[in-house]
Amino acid sequence: MWEHVKKFFTYISDFFATAFDQLLLVIKSLVQTLFGMLKDIWFWIFDVTTDLVVEIVNGLGDLFSIDFNPAQYISGLPADVVNVIGVIRLGEALAIILGAIVIKIILQLIPFTRLGS
Repeated sequence: MWEHVKKFFTYISDFFATAFDQLLLVIKSLVQTLFGMLKDIWFWIFDVTTDLVVEIVNGLGDLFSIDFNPAQYISGLPADVVNVIGVIRLGEALAIILGAIVIKIILQLIPFTRLGS
């Protein structure tokens, strides 16, 4: 008689052990699925953000296509003023200053490189 009781408790024990193992397997699969979903959401946000940045950069190309010709303003100046501008090489000086400003801005975009400002 005790053998039947022992078999019964062994059967119940095996049943709950198997059920617990199956529950752990379901929980593990659920956690992996949730992490996969979070990863996919992160990649989707990154993809949308990079697409937005690409569209903004493409739009900036239209901003720089303004037909700006400073020669039309210089031609309206008197000849003596134009001669002085040429002698002091104001165009080259402005190009050097503008180049320095652009380089400074580009260097400040690099992380951990502030270079004094």
